[in-house]
Amino acid sequence: MRRFVCIGSPENTLTSPPMVPGISESAQWRPGGIPGHTSPFPMNIVCSTSDEAQQVWTLMQPWALETVNQNCDQLITSVQQDARLHGLNELFGRVANCKYWAVRLGSTVGLYFSGVDAMQNMDASSVVRFRRALSFDNFLSAVIAMISTNPATLGPLEDYWPAKHPVQAQEIREAVMAHVDNLSSPSPAPAPAPAPTPIPAPAPTPIPAPAPVPAPAPEPASTSASAPSLLAPSQPATQDHVTFVNISPVIEKAVLPSIPTRSGGAHSRQGTPSTRRVAPDSCTPSCGIRRELNYFTRHYFQAHNWEEIDIYEVEDILSRVQGSDEFVDEMAHVLDTTESISRFLWILIQGR
Repeated sequence: MRRFVCIGSPENTLTSPPMVPGISESAQWRPGGIPGHTSPFPMNIVCSTSDEAQQVWTLMQPWALETVNQNCDQLITSVQQDARLHGLNELFGRVANCKYWAVRLGSTVGLYFSGVDAMQNMDASSVVRFRRALSFDNFLSAVIAMISTNPATLGPLEDYWPAKHPVQAQEIREAVMAHVDNLSSPSPAPAPAPAPTPIPAPAPTPIPAPAPVPAPAPEPASTSASAPSLLAPSQPATQDHVTFVNISPVIEKAVLPSIPTRSGGAHSRQGTPSTRRVAPDSCTPSCGIRRELNYFTRHYFQAHNWEEIDIYEVEDILSRVQGSDEFVDEMAHVLDTTESISRFLWILIQGR
C-alpha cells in the first residue's frame, strides 16, 4: 500500500500551515521548480509499501534534522558521505530493475518509487509547463536530484519534460504504462495437450498349469524339551542399548539433522571474512531472551549470503548487549565484522 513520507523540521515555514513530518496516507503540497528558489526540505518521498516508508523515515529523518540549514552543495556532499543513506540505498538496490523518479514540477513535488504514480501526479497539474520529472536507477541519485539546482546534469535515465520535448515525453509515458500493462496482464492459458493414441492390449499368453509337487516326508519329532526361539535377541534391551530385529531384509538407516557449518562454499557473505574469531557456544538456560529480527534485517542477511549460524550468533549477541557500542564490539569479537557494517545492522534492527 502506498505511503507518503515527509522528512524535515516540524518548524518549517515553507507552507502555511507548515508541512507535518511523518508517514501518512495522503500527500502534502509544497512548491517546486528548477532550479528552485526554496529549500528542498521538507521533502516528500512516495513509497510503494509501508515497509519502505518505515525504513525511509527511520534513517532519513535524523539526517534531515541534522542538515536542514545547509545549502544545496553542502546537502549533496552530506548525501554522498552519510553511511545511513548509503545503507538505505544498498537495501533498496537489492530489488532489480527499479527506477526512482524525482518529480520537480507536478501536483505534488517529491521522490516517487513508482513511475505510474509520478505520471499520474504530473497529469493532475493543469498546466503542461508545470510537469517535469527525472528518473534514476538508484535511490541516492534521486535524492540528490531533489536537491540539485540542475538535476539534468546528474545523468538521469529519462528526462520527462512535455513542455519542451513533447515527443520524447510521450515515448517515456508509453514505456512506463506499457511496463505496467505487461505486469498486470494475465499469462495466456497453455494449449490443451493432445489426447494419447490408445494402444491395444496384447492378447493374454496361456500359462501351463504347474506340475504337482509331492508332499515332503514328515520329520521326526525333536527330543529337546522346548524348541529354540526363532528370533532371540543376543542381549536384553536396556536404556543404553536396544537391539532391533527385522524379519524382512530391511536396512535401517539413521539420518542426522543438518547442522549449519562454515564450509567455504560457492556463496560467502559479503563484507566480512569467511572465518569467525570465536567458536559458537551452545545456548544454556542462562541465555537471554532472543530478539526476533525484522524483515529488512533478514533481507540484508539473505542478500549478502550470511549463513544461518552467523544469524544465530547475531540474535545471541542481541540478547546480551545493551547498546550500539557494545553490539559493535561483540560483532567484531565474535564474527569479525567491520564497525560500519555492525552499526548499519544496529540501525536496521532498531528500525522495526
